[in-house]
Amino acid sequence: MSLTISPKWLQSYCQIDATTEQLASMLSDSGFETEVIDDLYIDPKLVIGEVLQVEKHPNADKLNLCKVDIGGEVLSIVCGCPTVPSARLVIVAPVGSTLPGMILKPVKLRGVDSEGMICSLQEIGLVEEGGKGIYHVKEDLSAGQRLIDVLEHDARLLDIDVTPNRGDCLSVYGIARDLAASQKATLSSYPSGIDLGLVVKSSELLGRMADGVSGYDAMTGTLDRTASPPLYMINRLRQAGMGLNHVVVDILNYVMLEIGQPMHAFDQRYLDGPLSVTQGGEQSLKLLNDEDYKPKAWDLMVCDQKGPQALAGIMGGMDSRMLPDSDTIQLESAVFFPRYIAKSLRNCQLNSDASYRYERGVSIDLNQTALAYAAKLLERYAGASFTAYQSYKLDAELVSVSISVDKINRYLGTTIREDEVQDILQRLGMDVSANWKVSVPSYRYDVSMDVDIIEEVARLYGYNNIALEPMHSELNPAPLSRDTTMQCKQAMVQAGYQEVVQFSFVSEQLINIFQGEGVPVVLRNPIHAEYNYMRTHIWQSLILAAQHNYQRQITDMKLFEVGETFSSLKDEISEPTSLGAICIGQVNHGYGHHDECVDYYTMQSLARTALSAYGIHQFLLQECSDGALHPKQSANIVSEGVVLGTIGMLNPNVCQVLSLPDTGLMVLHLDRLASGQQNPIRIPSKYPAVSRDVTITVGLDVKAGDMQNDIVSADIPYLKTIVLQDIYSQSSDAVNITWRIGFQSSEKTLSDKSVEKSMLVIRGLLDNYTQS
Repeated sequence: MSLTISPKWLQSYCQIDATTEQLASMLSDSGFETEVIDDLYIDPKLVIGEVLQVEKHPNADKLNLCKVDIGGEVLSIVCGCPTVPSARLVIVAPVGSTLPGMILKPVKLRGVDSEGMICSLQEIGLVEEGGKGIYHVKEDLSAGQRLIDVLEHDARLLDIDVTPNRGDCLSVYGIARDLAASQKATLSSYPSGIDLGLVVKSSELLGRMADGVSGYDAMTGTLDRTASPPLYMINRLRQAGMGLNHVVVDILNYVMLEIGQPMHAFDQRYLDGPLSVTQGGEQSLKLLNDEDYKPKAWDLMVCDQKGPQALAGIMGGMDSRMLPDSDTIQLESAVFFPRYIAKSLRNCQLNSDASYRYERGVSIDLNQTALAYAAKLLERYAGASFTAYQSYKLDAELVSVSISVDKINRYLGTTIREDEVQDILQRLGMDVSANWKVSVPSYRYDVSMDVDIIEEVARLYGYNNIALEPMHSELNPAPLSRDTTMQCKQAMVQAGYQEVVQFSFVSEQLINIFQGEGVPVVLRNPIHAEYNYMRTHIWQSLILAAQHNYQRQITDMKLFEVGETFSSLKDEISEPTSLGAICIGQVNHGYGHHDECVDYYTMQSLARTALSAYGIHQFLLQECSDGALHPKQSANIVSEGVVLGTIGMLNPNVCQVLSLPDTGLMVLHLDRLASGQQNPIRIPSKYPAVSRDVTITVGLDVKAGDMQNDIVSADIPYLKTIVLQDIYSQSSDAVNITWRIGFQSSEKTLSDKSVEKSMLVIRGLLDNYTQS
């Protein structure tokens, strides 16, 4: 997740004297890839103005002539906004100012000179939608103050890429805390809030809490429905990519962005009784995205006596949302266990800024601090007054990890002293006991093992400070590798195929199309609601890869994957290993190649190439009954009575369903190949090979594979190859089949007599199939 923030805001917590570029370098060195980006240009000429007088324009009914003090100078400005008579403080752009897409010049409006412009937020660029009318500044400011100062604006921002494991750094304060630790700088404390102890304690705001809740604070109050957030807050929310909503929602978003605690606000008018957190439920909830959501058994739901009001930690409900006329609120500041939120997210596919943080873990010590701070901001900027407060909190033990300095140095190849390690850990907020048992702070969900401690030491010690040392060891020549699977992969690559490595999660549609052996394994907690099965066939994953690429105009593909498939057999999970391949589009490219597209024989040739790595050069192709494949262009690969795999073209009907063109497929069941079978080293024969062609006429019901099987089983001397050379149909009930039979000896040159003797045996076998 990317976090875009102002350097000034960051430095208000981390007392460090550095340029924006230096801050970016410091953050990148400590593990957060950071870029410096240009922000919206705010002209320093824009100022706060005080409206002194508003009169009707002498020549236009819809225009007003305003006298505006901009600090020592009074401008005459023509304004068409109907709300200007009620304005006291406004944002003024004098003549010569620059606004997005325009430079203000002297102008006469209906015969009256206008010396500037009273601006809306949209005209300045602070909002993209709404805010077209002039902005009424409600803060206690003075005429003449520069807008750029009021906004606390930076011309350049820090765009920080926060790694997925660092949920504690998804806020300005979290980044400042880590930066202070890495740079040995002074860190300010959390922003102060109201004293929650002064708010009337209540026992009627909260009900029963489910197991997934570690802390839940609620507070009720009233507010001024005409309030709006201050300008600096609007600017910082914009910089972070958050739009304006409702003053309460904006302030809660700001607190989340500043210190990392997600919160929610309910319109108390639409709540009935105390709020409880339950799991599951039968009643649907209309969420803020206007979708009806049916709770699953594991979902945490925030409910009142009428039913669910929010999907806890993820999204609020539409019925109790804040509205423009809301004047009573109930604030929620809660902490939910990450595993509960993560499981719900996998199924509902509803991502929000709050859920992203809850999924990674929010400190149990933060929610009361955040609630008090939000209340303070609401009192100051929304005229809020709080009437009742209730808190629920579980006792939580800090994680402790045992470590030793020797182990740290052994893993990192360093010689860091004990006092240096202790200093690093203490700067990270970790307490170190005499026996080197490290207590991890509650906000560091990513630290639970000794290797996590070692990573933190390396990060703050500085990766650049860890010397590059050459490896010292005695290397003996390794024996020639005879790993047949690797040899098979190499053969696939040489054939022009690219290896892919994918997740084993697939959809129910692919499970039904490509049916493997046994019962499919259903995932209880899938990473995506659609991909809720483990693959039962290697083709399922390859089809996903092919669809992904084909939808992006990649029309020629040759992919393969080696991996496990999963099925339930006799109450046990079976995980056989398969090699799968998929081919789409043209087989060969480049000068001298014809536009040859994939067909059945492409896959047959590929199977021969792959099996040769296992020393299998003779195999049979027998009829295949897989409904996903073309009934006339598919076959099982059989050797010594064992089905080693399958080749064929995808059934045209299946191609249509999957939105794919003609597709060739191959699978080899690697576990069925002879265990430890190696591709033997074959010395090429120095004696010439001899070939003979034989043609027979057979009925249409005769299978070429049966003929080939009979020849192979006859143990004919010097037989080397059997190739189906040609099939020619001369009538409606018979075909001519031509076989090319190859002979070769490694000991002598074969005589015509010995070859003819073998051919007599072969012709005798083939005569059994001749049409009478």
